[in-house]
Amino acid sequence: MSFGVHLIATIEVRDGRPSPAGFRDLVSMADDYGFERITTGEHSSGGRLECITALAVMAMSTRTAHVGPMVTNGITRDVGVSAAAVASLDSLSGGRSFYVLGRGNAGIRNAGLRPSSVSEARAYFLALRDLLRTGHAAYRGRQVVLDWPVRPSHVPLYMVAEGPIMLGLAGEIADGVYIGSGLLEDVVADNLQRVRAGALRAGRDPADLDIWWEARCAVAASHDEAVRMVRESLSSVGNHALRGDYAAKLVPEELVDPLREYHARYNYRKHGRRVTARGAVGSGPPTNADLMDELGLTGYFLDRFGVVGTPQQVIERLERLRGLGVDRVNLNAWDRADLRLLGEQVLPKII
Repeated sequence: MSFGVHLIATIEVRDGRPSPAGFRDLVSMADDYGFERITTGEHSSGGRLECITALAVMAMSTRTAHVGPMVTNGITRDVGVSAAAVASLDSLSGGRSFYVLGRGNAGIRNAGLRPSSVSEARAYFLALRDLLRTGHAAYRGRQVVLDWPVRPSHVPLYMVAEGPIMLGLAGEIADGVYIGSGLLEDVVADNLQRVRAGALRAGRDPADLDIWWEARCAVAASHDEAVRMVRESLSSVGNHALRGDYAAKLVPEELVDPLREYHARYNYRKHGRRVTARGAVGSGPPTNADLMDELGLTGYFLDRFGVVGTPQQVIERLERLRGLGVDRVNLNAWDRADLRLLGEQVLPKII
């Protein structure tokens, strides 16, 4: 199996000044452990490095791992700006970059904007690809130019897909896909079929696609501690990955009504509420994870999206996933202790 790891690009205060040193050390640890890919997210909340800035730090703090965003969007970044970012990251990393595009989620909504439609995401993706391959693109009625010394046309471009239409679109036009719909057996089989069908419609060989799976991961000394660490992440993915056509997303009938209420009451202002050391959530009003618990959805979200527990439980979960054909998995580490457990007690037993 191949593994990536998602890290939160936090800023620490050292000697009275903001410092990325802790994040830089975390990235170097992940590289030394042998993760094939290291990602960080597009966040606008305080205390975190801006995504492209963080990726620059990551590119220069690694020797072998590939680095890329998980995930950026076509709303807050103009396509020409994104193309320049891809080219810059490729240069800084010595050719170890990749780029992942999604439709947008909480950051978009909290800015008073709306996520891209599928057609908008397609147009943006194709324009970005044209810029990297040829230096020119027609996009939304204008001509965009990327004047770069060396054409970074080899950079893999991925789409994040959670619904049937985006899964097919990724199969049609992307170099690869990060599937975020879940890890249950029927979901895996359905999603693979949809991606492959999209590739075949476009006359492509499905075997040429690089398929990764998104997991909500936490490793701790006990299963309960790991669940506490991942609750807010589960509450987030249960919101954005399962919105829309519940039947097409294979949601059990008995969970449709609770899930519909969950989506109606989900509070984007509380989205991604920061998790403190070892999973303790800061004091304050109820969170989206509390709503998830209230409506009885936690167990389902955990089963569908989670790779959670003690090192041995996580190893066993990954072995089961491998049996389903899930052989490239993007995990996440919440802090240094979590990353150490993954790198020292999980990866050596499963790769």
